[in-house]
Amino acid sequence: DKPDVIILAASDYNAMAERAEKAVAAGIKLLTMDSDVNTDVQSCYIASDNVEIGRAMGRLMVQRLPEGGEIGILIHGNSSSANDRVRGTLEVLEQTGGFTVVGTYDCNDDRNRARIFTAQLLREHPDLAGIVCVNEVCNIGAADYIAAYAADRNIQLIGCDSSKTQVRYLEQGIIQGIVIQQPFNMGYMSVKSA
Repeated sequence: DKPDVIILAASDYNAMAERAEKAVAAGIKLLTMDSDVNTDVQSCYIASDNVEIGRAMGRLMVQRLPEGGEIGILIHGNSSSANDRVRGTLEVLEQTGGFTVVGTYDCNDDRNRARIFTAQLLREHPDLAGIVCVNEVCNIGAADYIAAYAADRNIQLIGCDSSKTQVRYLEQGIIQGIVIQQPFNMGYMSVKSA
């Protein structure tokens, strides 16, 4: 219906670019929020500093594993927020040294896929020391599996966001740390900017 403004939280950095450009070409203002899109037609981008969120997750992992170790990373798709969080995490782990990232696994924002990848990580890497999960869904899926099948493995599980389920797993010691952003503020500032 050709709105005046679209606020877009792109779940895929590349897939939404062409549609975003078509909207702007049609005279619709575009703001991106939370996760950006691979174009420069948007009027503004409102988000957390996702690279810094990644760095914070990396620092939490270093605190939990000062000697280093094998780490897996669970991501939630090809969004700019996921990619930036991975970049920040890797930056800290590489600067610290002693860490080996055994792989990055795309859960596609699916809790069950996060469980499956966690099982795969633990099976294929018996010396796995930790898992970094770059959003809530990945974090809960990994925690579900660890709580049910691997609580005795002492896997350091670091995540992002702060759902009630994550907090419960944090209190139980299944998740060792979470980095919290302020998504309400992103939405508020986006609507105010629009």
